[in-house]
Amino acid sequence: MFSKKTALALCMTLVVFGLVAAQCVAPAQPETIIQTVEVEKEVIKEVVKEVEVEKEVEVEKIVEVTPTPDPMALGERCTYNAYRMGWVMDYADPNNIVNEVFHPDSPFQYTFWDDEAFRDLVNEALVTPDQAERQALWQQAQSILVDDMTAVLPIYHYDRSTLVKSGLNATFPPFGAAQIWKWSWDDGRDTVVDALATDPPTLDPQLSTDTTSSAVIGQLMETMYGFKEDGTLEPVGAVDFPEVSEDGTVYTIHLDPEAKWSDGEPVTAQHYVDGITRLLDPETAAEYAYVMYYIDGAEEFNTGETDDPGIVDVKALDDFTLEITLTGPQSFFDSILAFSTTYPARLDVIEAGGDLWFETNFVGNGPYLLEEFVHDSHVTMVANEDHPRGAAATIKRIEMPIIVEEATRLAAYEQDDIDTGYPTAPFPEEELPRILEDPVLGEEFTRLPRPGTYYVGLNTRGEHTDNLH
Repeated sequence: MFSKKTALALCMTLVVFGLVAAQCVAPAQPETIIQTVEVEKEVIKEVVKEVEVEKEVEVEKIVEVTPTPDPMALGERCTYNAYRMGWVMDYADPNNIVNEVFHPDSPFQYTFWDDEAFRDLVNEALVTPDQAERQALWQQAQSILVDDMTAVLPIYHYDRSTLVKSGLNATFPPFGAAQIWKWSWDDGRDTVVDALATDPPTLDPQLSTDTTSSAVIGQLMETMYGFKEDGTLEPVGAVDFPEVSEDGTVYTIHLDPEAKWSDGEPVTAQHYVDGITRLLDPETAAEYAYVMYYIDGAEEFNTGETDDPGIVDVKALDDFTLEITLTGPQSFFDSILAFSTTYPARLDVIEAGGDLWFETNFVGNGPYLLEEFVHDSHVTMVANEDHPRGAAATIKRIEMPIIVEEATRLAAYEQDDIDTGYPTAPFPEEELPRILEDPVLGEEFTRLPRPGTYYVGLNTRGEHTDNLH
């Protein structure tokens, strides 16, 4: 929960946000990106009730701080007091948010804050192998950011809420796509209908960054490792966990020699090299390329310092042994090996199919096959019986109708036309009281953790928000 200082700063600073849009620089035509709107006072009042306050805080007007349409322009214009932003963690380590989002050098934070002690704690956490020690270091760094400096004001943590039909045994890992091959019906049914809220923007594994695309690709593709329901890792495309060199920079992964692509070709170490290299290729323009900058040579290749992909230190030692060398020890890198940035790639299939290869001939290494993708209508997948997890699955058919309107999705659920909307298709928030009071829907309502936070960042160069203490 918020500290007293943070809660007071949140309540009182937000009142000021709409008054002045202080400029760090003086552009020819100043642009204000702060929009004042009335919102529910009870949101902040509930925060205040949770902490000990030195005096009563009267909340007369709360403002919502609206981000610029181009967030990357925030730091360039610097004409704001504050911005609001959310971040859902991509992998299971605090590095993904404390360092990659809030570090003073991060491209994702626009507070202009800096602190030497914070930098030292982050650098130490990155190379500390003991998990308990690492967590303590991350917590100290977070405390500097949120409590000591108050450069960032957390508002709430995310979760995922959905409805799941009674009798459907569905498991949900905190990271990555649901592993539907693990699902089952009590009555033995072999089909699940999981609604999508929108058309998947892409089914290209190296280009996907959104939840909808990932929900589909996660059934068609597999990485070397996966997340279990409790957030721990398990080997998937690998036969065991990585061997890590004594200095923590070289990861050796032994791959499953029995793994096959859906066209019967073996999944080899070179395919993982090709997938990572394609992700980093500037011509691919993959948004998640930065996640792999921990690999030696990755940033140089992705940013165009060199056009030689061979500089990326990912090697196939043999058909089923992959070696990855990092720029330095990174004790969380095993979690990244379970992220979508490590999907293998079949360059022959991609080159033959062109930009939309995934629509005409999707060749994957996952437990399901793409049967049909009709834009703005539905996605259908069927189990790959030649895949060990596809053969073991009791869910043999996945139907994903695209239902844009939340009210329509809820009506479809109540009419038994869909079985869930996890994780991309929420139901109407205004219906939540009725859902919770309903004897059937209330039992089927499912709330799941979703590691991430929504917050306000303060422009520490701006007038009224330049005092961090």
